[in-house]
Amino acid sequence: MTGIKTGPFPPATGNRKLNHAGILSFSACGTTIGRINLKSVSGVAGYLSIIIFCLFSLLSVYFMWDRFSPFDMWIGDFGDDTENPAGYVFYNTGSMITGILLALFYLGLSEWRTDSRIRNFSLGAGILTGGISGILMFLAGYVSTHEQPLHLQLSVLYFALSFFAIMFICLALAGLPLYGEATLCIGVTTLALTLVLAFSYLLDIEPIIAEWFTGFALLTWIGLTARDSFTLSREKDTVKPAVSMQA
Repeated sequence: MTGIKTGPFPPATGNRKLNHAGILSFSACGTTIGRINLKSVSGVAGYLSIIIFCLFSLLSVYFMWDRFSPFDMWIGDFGDDTENPAGYVFYNTGSMITGILLALFYLGLSEWRTDSRIRNFSLGAGILTGGISGILMFLAGYVSTHEQPLHLQLSVLYFALSFFAIMFICLALAGLPLYGEATLCIGVTTLALTLVLAFSYLLDIEPIIAEWFTGFALLTWIGLTARDSFTLSREKDTVKPAVSMQA
């Protein structure tokens, strides 16, 4: 299988805040300390999904801090108006916004397409299942926790499709120069934790803490994949001027 071609890329020049390639730079005393490529849809949406979900979840937890425990409470309990009457609206609103951002994150991963049909097929399957998982998360935030078994089914399907999305995407991107080893390792870890969560549920063991670990592992994988997507976009924007100059 072929990967994305890499080579000796010329260093980026200039210290403008936003250049023609859509790269936002943060500079201090003339030294660039951070670069974000605004053209990377998956990168921007991935980071925003983590920020929004964590922010709205913390707002929700604030209203039930005296009863909060990852050992006794499902993550979804934050969105239950009975368990959290004052803060459930924050969690559910955050879930809906995050669901939309996740769908954009997965769709943006199309920038990782290569010359390999096998990789592209696997990537497409990951984008499709991931995009649907984002829609399911939106619906899980919209549908009341009292509407059972619909709400439970949406949550289960979200984790199931997230599992397949990560599996297909890791298979498609594993071994590519710009897809980090840490990203792949966290992806595999998330898959393993999802299986533990599923089997615990099937065996009638309340896998509450497993859900927490799985959720945070998934967020970590999204963050690392977003980081790699930023790197990919930056490298592409660096290569294009060099190629045109050689031509």
